[in-house]
Amino acid sequence: MKHSLLVIVKRMLAAIDAEDVNGVGDTAEADMCVAIANRSFELIAVKKRWRHFKRYDQLATTATANQLAVNSGVYALDPYNVYYNDNLIHYLDPDTFLYYTINRDTDESNVELVDGIKVYNDRDPIWFTSDDDETLTFDAYNVTQLVGSDTRCITYALPTSPLTADAEVFDLPSTMYPAFVEYCIGMAMAELQQNPDGKEKIREAKKEISRFSRNSRLVEKPNDVRKYIVPRRSWYKMSYVPKLAE
Repeated sequence: MKHSLLVIVKRMLAAIDAEDVNGVGDTAEADMCVAIANRSFELIAVKKRWRHFKRYDQLATTATANQLAVNSGVYALDPYNVYYNDNLIHYLDPDTFLYYTINRDTDESNVELVDGIKVYNDRDPIWFTSDDDETLTFDAYNVTQLVGSDTRCITYALPTSPLTADAEVFDLPSTMYPAFVEYCIGMAMAELQQNPDGKEKIREAKKEISRFSRNSRLVEKPNDVRKYIVPRRSWYKMSYVPKLAE
């Protein structure tokens, strides 16, 4: 089951022999436990592409004509599902992107240099890349600039605000909570109590989290490219012709 922030904080306080509280803001130690719990959630959340963090999203318009940006809270973007004006835009690595755009002629009226990239200024893009995983650079823009509202994509986004109220719960699968609470307790013991047992508890919690990520479909797994491999018959089997019975 999912525990509230107050329950988690009370367990952290009990583990470090601190004063019990009725609210998460009652004592200085409780405030520190709230900060540790929020930080622990962020550390765990960004380590995997949890499916419940996946959402259909749009990109944000920027001041640069051929660039768009991810929204606040986004920590990953699916590069194979980015659309502009309902057309799939293909992702290229930065070096490949440069290779395909470098030979464009800037003497042509529909080609201009934008931040070192030669881009078309009269059509929708067909390629994009990213240098910093936050800003997406496209090979073209139409009219004046690219518009974020014309995009569709799949992103993974975290809550943008930390938990501060007693009854709030962290956005993790309920089956993940036992390991998460143990991780928070270990962090409190290590940081607030300087107890070496806290580091051991953190290690054990990390093992449980890793085990959960391998066995649960709540975690997005990489595509298995092997299922797209078409097995070929060997030369021996293709060239072998069985004898007809006499």
